[in-house]
Amino acid sequence: MKLIDNINIATQTLAYVNFLYAKERAGLERATANAIFVTSMPTQIAAYNKFLSLITEQEAFVKLFKNFANKDDIAFYDNAINDKSFNEVQKMRDILIAKYTQGEYGVPAKTWFDTITQKIDVLKMCKIRL
Repeated sequence: MKLIDNINIATQTLAYVNFLYAKERAGLERATANAIFVTSMPTQIAAYNKFLSLITEQEAFVKLFKNFANKDDIAFYDNAINDKSFNEVQKMRDILIAKYTQGEYGVPAKTWFDTITQKIDVLKMCKIRL
């Protein structure tokens, strides 16, 4: 094997691993926010901080994925995230962030769970492609 082949393999591996970390954090976000939405009560600061941390971690891992991924994989990902579930999840995130101290989010837990599951399914499709 040539050195360039080893570098390419290492780079692709780093892209893939960071993508998997981002996808895993989306699953943890699903569970964390579901527990918040199901009660519709003000969010305890620990749960709120965990929720924010999971979003931040996802964003960081996606950036790392894009730093290491090839152009075709980045284009595939960028196209995949146009799925409506990504926008809907962001809207529900924004509601939780805006109302975490008061509760009464107006977001049924089932709607959150189903929508973020659709987002995770899109990420799974990307994972298979990678």
